[in-house]
Amino acid sequence: MEIIRLEAGLAEPIGPRPYDVRLTAGLELAEGDGEAHAYVLYFASGGEIGPHRAGFGQLLVALSGSGWVAGGDGVRHDLAEGSAALIGRGETHSKGSQTGMTALMVQVRELARISGDRPDTARQDAARAGVSPELSVRRGREAVEFYKAAFGAVEAYRVGGTDEHEPVVSQLTVGETSFWVADESPPNGHSSPESLGGSTVRLLLVVEDAAAVVGRAVGLGATLRSPVGEEHGWLLGRIEDPFGHQWEIGRPLGAWPPAR
Repeated sequence: MEIIRLEAGLAEPIGPRPYDVRLTAGLELAEGDGEAHAYVLYFASGGEIGPHRAGFGQLLVALSGSGWVAGGDGVRHDLAEGSAALIGRGETHSKGSQTGMTALMVQVRELARISGDRPDTARQDAARAGVSPELSVRRGREAVEFYKAAFGAVEAYRVGGTDEHEPVVSQLTVGETSFWVADESPPNGHSSPESLGGSTVRLLLVVEDAAAVVGRAVGLGATLRSPVGEEHGWLLGRIEDPFGHQWEIGRPLGAWPPAR
């Protein structure tokens, strides 16, 4: 056994501005013809590493704080403490943090998730006690694509939504949570906000960069109801999506709930 200390700041700072991102000197590992590296990255508030192609397969694990990663399409996906991003060799990506993050990065020549019998997160989540809203909409297939593009949602399950069977039921995940989207069916008591003339529910989407997500949603057809600003201990913006559902998008500015 060998204990190795990865000293912060021994390598040159990286990022668009000095000391936005600091990199440890790192640890090089080799086995046969393989090659691997391990680093700790320290992202200051607003620090980021801009778009570039990964020379190695990368596993980026958020150790503390929170950040984001984005693929070549520029869509940011939140990286919460304890979660990880798997980035393929040659994949164009960027990464950063609005509030500060310490992350472990492991690089190897080729990196892929091992297939086989592994726990399915979506199935595990479905069995846990909790609340998962189901949004009734018109134009279900269009709605699913909007939530993917605007919020970085990932589709975990889908029924229908084809040319032969247009109505869709889809489970989408964002971070560690999920919600459902389904075409409305008024005879069965499932009506969209467009049919009812409004919605009685507001949904809260917690993200690292509220302004970016709100701006992206508005660019894709959402209506801005309130620009991003500070209120009640949160940084929040409000939109109405193209299907009539109301969203508050932001994050708490400190520990939540606050101490009493």
